[in-house]
Amino acid sequence: MKINLGAGKSYREGYISVDKVQLPHIDRVCRAEELTKYFKENSVDEIYSRCCLEHVDDIDEAIWSMWSITKSGGSWEIIVPYTHSYSAFDINHNYQFHHRSFDTFSEDNTYIREGKYGEIRLKVEKITFEFQSYQKSFILNLINSVIKKIADKNPNFYVRLLGHLYPAYNMNFFIKVIK
Repeated sequence: MKINLGAGKSYREGYISVDKVQLPHIDRVCRAEELTKYFKENSVDEIYSRCCLEHVDDIDEAIWSMWSITKSGGSWEIIVPYTHSYSAFDINHNYQFHHRSFDTFSEDNTYIREGKYGEIRLKVEKITFEFQSYQKSFILNLINSVIKKIADKNPNFYVRLLGHLYPAYNMNFFIKVIK
């Protein structure tokens, strides 16, 4: 089973569309924090979520809910605004994300999380960055493609040296669920 979490107006073939707002193609109306009410534990193979998690009310509960319904070895593709992009600070966003945001759930993490959130284990397999395209500017698009190659190859280098000067628009996290 595949879920398009926070589907909004976008439709993905082969996915169950989930959003907190009823729209014509939405299959299940619920908040990200409530997935366990509507989906069985360990029943989901993949979660795709584009520009959703920054809007949730309780990020820990949303991550726990997603983790609970995902099978061990399942995958997530999470797309969120990059912390230094102008879109990260939209008035409707409750959370900002950077390239290390999901490290708190890694097996190597030494930070102790309380209660059920301490069970969550995730492995970030890859991070890629999206840059705003400029339809009429060959030079800016060329710069984007060069910076994107650098950022995708070495996120730490990009964030430390270039991320403030030339911020990405979004970050794409490719995550494996560990149980």
